[in-house]
Amino acid sequence: MSYSRSANSNPITEPEGGTWHFANLSDVRAYRFNWDDQCSFDGIVDDGGELNSTRWPLEGIVLNASQVSRLKAAVTGSHPCHPTAACFYPHHAFVFYDDQGRMVGYLNLCFLCSNYSGVPDEFADLWDLEALAAILGELGMPLRNPQWGEK
Repeated sequence: MSYSRSANSNPITEPEGGTWHFANLSDVRAYRFNWDDQCSFDGIVDDGGELNSTRWPLEGIVLNASQVSRLKAAVTGSHPCHPTAACFYPHHAFVFYDDQGRMVGYLNLCFLCSNYSGVPDEFADLWDLEALAAILGELGMPLRNPQWGEK
């Protein structure tokens, strides 16, 4: 089931019982954002709980059950260590919604520096970036803007 989202999404609140899980999600949506600004620090959600105005597509792309399962595996459990840069310029995100259409979590990703963050803070320390890149590829989202050139 899909729900319409506006830029006025509710901020993340602590779930009942204090623990957030992948259970009881209505949908997970993928976005790219900050596409015209290679070095933006802005994440998918601002301090007021609003979705980044540069996001594309506006309503996100809904992941299917297999993609959600692989996403969960990529950000939980144990994964090999990988190098990361000290910067963090996120350009991709996954946003989690409950059956009331409320945002209950999100992931920010930067494939330029191999860095990431998640809210709430209950994900693995190391993520499987190759699996996350594969999901985004299936959704037709490039990992970098070709206008940025090579680093």
